[in-house]
Amino acid sequence: MDNNQPRDVLDFAAALGIDLYPWQAEICLTIDQAITMQRKKIAVRGPNGIGKSSRVIALVFVWSLGSGRWLVHSV
Repeated sequence: MDNNQPRDVLDFAAALGIDLYPWQAEICLTIDQAITMQRKKIAVRGPNGIGKSSRVIALVFVWSLGSGRWLVHSV
């Protein structure tokens, strides 16, 4: 692995200059780890406008494409 490449989704966020709250970072890592499992259901509950889709889902989706792993979908 190239030393310039992000090791995980949090390194990827830092490289993009995206600041995450601790709860967002925890969820990103959980989803990143779950992508390698055959099936994992994860629910995130919170009020509108806190960054569930704009930060967490978007970041992990782009990371999964670049890392060769797949995130199926979000509802």
